[in-house]
Amino acid sequence: MNIKLYQATMAQLRSRALASLASIERLLDDKAAQSPQIDVTEHIVKHALELVQHEGAMHSLQQYFERPPAARPPPPSAPPSTGEPLTVTPEMSSTYKQSLEEQKLKADIAKRRKEKKDE
Repeated sequence: MNIKLYQATMAQLRSRALASLASIERLLDDKAAQSPQIDVTEHIVKHALELVQHEGAMHSLQQYFERPPAARPPPPSAPPSTGEPLTVTPEMSSTYKQSLEEQKLKADIAKRRKEKKDE
């Protein structure tokens, strides 16, 4: 597929859709255009149909020709379970080792406080 041609086509459709939208906004906001000689509603309907036509064309092109995002590789699979739970040791986890040391410090502090109370 010629990417540049696809992008140019999409840009042209987008610009035509925006032009139609701008015309509708101008007609809805313009007080001078609401004179009895001009049927404003017919012009708004005409531009609304053009807007829908251009946006529909963009949607169709995207649906049929825009490439889907690249497929993500599957997540790594977990090792097969042996049925026994894994026992975490302080050597395997630095946070677990740190928490054990903190628990030991707290226990030592509590033991010292108890010894001071008993004296």
